[in-house]
Amino acid sequence: MKLQIIGLGPGQFEDLTLKAYNLLKNNTKLILRTSKHPLVEEFGNNKIEFVSCDDFYEDANTFDEVYDSIVDFVMGNLKEFGEIQYAVPGSPLILEATVDKLIELANEEIEIELVPSLSALDAIYTSLRLTPTKGLITLDALNMPKSDFYIGKDILITQVFNKFIAGELKLALLEWYPPETEVTIIQSAGIEGHEKIKSISMAEMDWHEYDHLTSIHIPQVKRKQNYYELIKLVKDLRAPNGCPWDKEQTHETLQTALLEETYELLEAMQSKSVEGMCEELGDLLLQIAFHTVLAEEEGFFNYHDVINGIIEKMVRRHPHVFSDGQATTSREVLKSWEEIKLEEKDIENNSMMDNIPAILPALLQADKIQRKAARVGFDWDDIEQVWDKVYEELDELRDAREDQFLNELGDVLFAVVNLARFLQVDAESALISTIRKFKRRFRYIEENIAEQDKNFDDFTLDELDQLWNQAKQL
Repeated sequence: MKLQIIGLGPGQFEDLTLKAYNLLKNNTKLILRTSKHPLVEEFGNNKIEFVSCDDFYEDANTFDEVYDSIVDFVMGNLKEFGEIQYAVPGSPLILEATVDKLIELANEEIEIELVPSLSALDAIYTSLRLTPTKGLITLDALNMPKSDFYIGKDILITQVFNKFIAGELKLALLEWYPPETEVTIIQSAGIEGHEKIKSISMAEMDWHEYDHLTSIHIPQVKRKQNYYELIKLVKDLRAPNGCPWDKEQTHETLQTALLEETYELLEAMQSKSVEGMCEELGDLLLQIAFHTVLAEEEGFFNYHDVINGIIEKMVRRHPHVFSDGQATTSREVLKSWEEIKLEEKDIENNSMMDNIPAILPALLQADKIQRKAARVGFDWDDIEQVWDKVYEELDELRDAREDQFLNELGDVLFAVVNLARFLQVDAESALISTIRKFKRRFRYIEENIAEQDKNFDDFTLDELDQLWNQAKQL
C-alpha cells in the first residue's frame, strides 16, 4: 500500500510544485483534508476529481476528534484502493496534525511518500519580511505550550481560526504583555488579491474577524521578568566586571542574610502587609537564586535541577492527585507524606524526627515535632487533656528544685506549644506578636518619659504601670 501526502501550497496555482501538480492530475484516489483552500477552485478547470473531509469538522466536538476521523477515513480508503493521494494545505509537515498521526500509524505494509510544497509559513515570512533564523518562534494556536519560554521573543502564532481562539490567546498573553502591545494579523498570506495585513493592539485581538488562513505575529518586546532573568542578574553581579561584594560571597557568608530575609518575610505576613510580603518574597527569592548560582559555579547543580527536583518531589508525594493514591482528609495526606518521605530516604532505623533541622527556633521545632508525632496517631484525644498537661507541668515547675528549673520550664513550654497547636495558633507567631505588642507599649512609656524630660528612675513602678495601661487602651 502506498500513501502519497501532497502539499497544496498557500493557495495560488503557480505556487504548486510540478511534482505535486502531476500527482494531483493523475491521481488514483484523491482525498483533501479540506476543500476550503483557494487552489481547489482551479481543480475543476484542470479536471482534478477529489473527495474532501469537510463533513468531519461539522460532526465533531473537538479538533482531536476531527483529526482522528480524517485519519480513519484515509486509512480505510488506503486499504480499499491500495494507493491513494492525500492533499493538505501548505506543506505536509508544517502544522498538519493528521499527517503526524498517519506517519505514526505507518508500518512495513504502508509506504508513505511526502511531496512538499511552499508552506503557509513561507508565504507569511515573505509577506511580513520575517527571518526565522534570527530566532522566530512559531506556535500553533490550537496547541499552545503550557510553559512561557516563548514570551517576549519574536512569535508567529498560526491557525487562529476564530474570535474564540483569539480571545483565549489574548487572555493568556496579557498575563505577560501590556495591553497596548502591537501585534500584526495576517490573512491569506501569499494569495494575490486576498492577502490582508493589519496591525492592532493586543487588547483588540478578539475584535477582529478571523478565518482558517489567519495568523498573528508578535514582535520581540520586553516581557515581564521571570526566574531566568533573576538568575542572569546574579550571574552578571558575579561576572569579572560585576560587583566586588557579590563576587566575594559564598554559601557560608550568605547564611545570615538568608535567615534575616526569612524572618522579615514572616514579619510582613504577621503584620498583614501585602506590599511588604511582595518585597520580602523578592528578597528571599534573590537569596535562593544566589545560592543556586553558587552551586552552578561549583558544578553541583543549576536552577533547572532545583525546579525539576521540587516539581518531581511534589508529584511523588501527592499520589492522590497525580496517581492512583487515596486520601480524602488532610490527616490522611500528611500521614501519606511522612510514609513517602521515609521511603525516599531508604535508611535503616530512620525516624520521622531526623528531618527536623536542629537550627530551627525552639518553638517552631517543638511544633514540627508534635505535628509529626500526631500524624501517626501519637497525640492527645482532645484539648481538655492538653489543658490538664499544661497545669501539670506548671505544678511540677512550681515544686521543682533549682537544678530542675531548666528541664521543668522546658516541659511547660513544650506543653504550651501543644496547646497552641490544638487552638490552631502558631506558637512562634503568637510569641512574636506578643513581643511586638510589648515593644509598642514600652515605646509609649519611653516617649512619655522623654516628653517630661525625665528618666525611668524618676518614676515609681505604679506610675510606670499607669503609663502601660494607657498604652493598652490606645
